[in-house]
Amino acid sequence: MLHTVKKVILYPLFLPAAWFLPFSAFPQGSASSLKDKQKLSKAKALFQEANYNGVLYHLEPLLKKWPDNAEVHYYAGRSNLELRNYRDALDQLQRVVQSGSKKFKDKAFWYGRAWQQMHEPDSALAWFGRYKSMLGKRGKDFHNVDYFVLQAENFKKFRAQPVQVQYRRLGQEINTEFEEACPTINAEGNVLVFTSRRPTTTGGGRDPFDLKYFQDIYISRRDSQKGQWLEAEPLKAVNSPEHEANMNISPDGTWLFIYKNIKGKTGSGDIWVSREKNGEWTRAREFEGPFNSSYFETSAALSPDGKTLYFISERPDGKAQGNGDIWACDRVSRREWGKPYNLGPTINTPHDEISVWMHPNGRTLFFASKGHNSMGGYDIFKTEKKDGKWSPPINLGYPINTPDDEIHFTVTADGKTAYLASRREKDENELNIYEFDLSQYELASPAGMNEPEKGLVKGSGVLSVIKGQVLGGGKPVQAEIIFLDEKSGKEVLRIDSDEEGRFFATLEGGRRYKVLVSAEGFAPFEESVYLSKKEGPQPFSLQRNFLLSR
Repeated sequence: MLHTVKKVILYPLFLPAAWFLPFSAFPQGSASSLKDKQKLSKAKALFQEANYNGVLYHLEPLLKKWPDNAEVHYYAGRSNLELRNYRDALDQLQRVVQSGSKKFKDKAFWYGRAWQQMHEPDSALAWFGRYKSMLGKRGKDFHNVDYFVLQAENFKKFRAQPVQVQYRRLGQEINTEFEEACPTINAEGNVLVFTSRRPTTTGGGRDPFDLKYFQDIYISRRDSQKGQWLEAEPLKAVNSPEHEANMNISPDGTWLFIYKNIKGKTGSGDIWVSREKNGEWTRAREFEGPFNSSYFETSAALSPDGKTLYFISERPDGKAQGNGDIWACDRVSRREWGKPYNLGPTINTPHDEISVWMHPNGRTLFFASKGHNSMGGYDIFKTEKKDGKWSPPINLGYPINTPDDEIHFTVTADGKTAYLASRREKDENELNIYEFDLSQYELASPAGMNEPEKGLVKGSGVLSVIKGQVLGGGKPVQAEIIFLDEKSGKEVLRIDSDEEGRFFATLEGGRRYKVLVSAEGFAPFEESVYLSKKEGPQPFSLQRNFLLSR
């Protein structure tokens, strides 16, 4: 089923005065009340540790036994808000507001947050206003309420002018009743990699903190005849009984970037990699280079030419703008990377940036941020690189973004289909993977790699793929490959083949290119190739090997 704009259920904003009655406390002097106080005390201690499932476990019997206790409902409501059980949170925080209790001075703020997550910005703004009135001119705002006011106002603006997209939840080949997240696709559009927390993950263990199954990485391939995703399978060589989360698959589909946090080894989440060789994935290893630090690295994406790695890091050095920022690192040789550099204040904000992905056009960067003009939580933004500078980020709009978190986003080479992990259905508190139809909404110029200022004649605007292997004397050769626009003679792309001689490039289709191949110890090689074009999520792909002679 395709969706456009979500329907919302309206709740009463102002409550009858008769509802604001004092809530009862636990009766004094009984053995049961002592046990109940101990449960509440334990729940409050777990709340300080951010163990929200534990909080609800201890409060569940109290919610039934003492339905008029404001303190019980306050901590239950706050926990359900963190766990994205928004309807329960709204009900419980409403009871706290009804109580008239003066113990929780921020109750109006948290009630406004619950309204915000229920897609009711007017109600959220009203309760944020009450919270600010309670603070007065000298009151200290511990919650930065103006930040959430701006988000609610942004949501109203974006929802009033929704972008022309439709979406559907992918079927049981991909999604389960458990969490599926972090979808990414390769440039050819025939491989989808994602993270899942289903019971069949390796070892079947649960994380003691949130009681969910550990994360594993799964892969699905597209049936080229039917255009459908096949049953996802776990990447057994990569997965372990602990957490493995997908960061990104490289455009050529041979590098998989993985998030791992190994107790006593990494000290924080780091970037790991697995390579696909002869149809098999290697065991994950730490990505060598200047990327990982003693701080969290949560996402990594390789540019189509393989020469720049974009990644998220919480490192405070350099020109860090906030907690998590987007950094980049350029390859200076086949085995060496330069010093990481921050993308700067145009892209990064004092708020968190958490994921990053580069389109096969080599120019459009998508990322998730809580800053800029977010309409709530993390939103997906895009920026375009032109003349070496990044454009001001653009919010992708509603309903791609919502007041909830939208984090991992990936787009096909033709720019017409996107995949996003989100919560879209009624009472859906687990992430699922959704497919977005962007045919009426241009997000990425497919031929972005071929800028007009490079002297290229305007072409088809459709990306195609050329891939293969460089061989010399029957053995793989590491070589430099230059693609020239045959008509103008202008250089379009310069890449290197890997240690197995393999190369992969995304170029504008419907063009003829002159290919120059050079390698130490071999005679220069030149060949003319025509790269056809094909509409659809899977671009035209040309397999071509280059044979060098001495």
